[in-house]
Amino acid sequence: MSVQDGVNPWLTDPLRWALAMLGIESASIVAVTDTDLANVTRGQVDALLDLAELRALESVLTNLTDVKVSAGPLSVNASELPDRLATIIATKRDAVGAMHARLLVAPLDGAGETIARLRVL
Repeated sequence: MSVQDGVNPWLTDPLRWALAMLGIESASIVAVTDTDLANVTRGQVDALLDLAELRALESVLTNLTDVKVSAGPLSVNASELPDRLATIIATKRDAVGAMHARLLVAPLDGAGETIARLRVL
């Protein structure tokens, strides 16, 4: 997983979020280590990979520049990737939610109950 200085900057957020969605806390919010991943059970591996992929796709979409030019009846869509990626993300989100809902601590569609937890620091 490591590519520079022991941290993969492109996968840190997707992996940390995937771990959190599975109810597993990482030791750091800026680095996910092999120790953090060791807490994933065999039955959670596919969910972890699917969730990390979903979050990575969402990150790509938020970093794309959408280029559409319209002038009267004429329009040019020089970048159809954001539209296609949004469709891929929606499909992936539905599939991951359907396959792994029993493992998740929160629903992927944002429609779940709000749960408050008190923790001692």
